[in-house]
Amino acid sequence: MDTKKLSPSLRAEKRKDLTSHGTSSVATIRHFYIDEPYRPTGIQEDLLAHAVKHAFKADHAVKEIKATSTSLLPYTQRCLRDAGFVLEEPLGKLGIYGWKFDLVVLRRAYWEQRSARTTL
Repeated sequence: MDTKKLSPSLRAEKRKDLTSHGTSSVATIRHFYIDEPYRPTGIQEDLLAHAVKHAFKADHAVKEIKATSTSLLPYTQRCLRDAGFVLEEPLGKLGIYGWKFDLVVLRRAYWEQRSARTTL
C-alpha cells in the first residue's frame, strides 16, 4: 500500500498498525564491519556495546541477539566473543580454504548479569 496517497491521519494510523504487532524475541546483527584504518582504535567494541545496549533496553521482549561470525574476519570474532556472544551452532565452511562460519548468540540473562558486575 502506498501510504503517500493517504491523508496524514490515516498515514499515522497505518504507521501505528505496522509497529504495533510486537517485537521479536530475537534481534539480529546482519552486518558488522569496521574499515581497517579504524580497527586499532577499538571502535568496534564501542559500536557493538551500543547496539547490544540499545536492543536490550529498547524492548524487554528481546531475549537474545544473534549474529554470524567467520574466521575470515578475526577482529569481528574476537569482538563478539569479548561482548559475551557464544557459539549457538556452526553453520559450515566457506570457500576453498574452509573458513569457519558460525551463528553466535548473546542472551539477555547473561548480558544483565555481566552488566550488573561491571557497574558495581
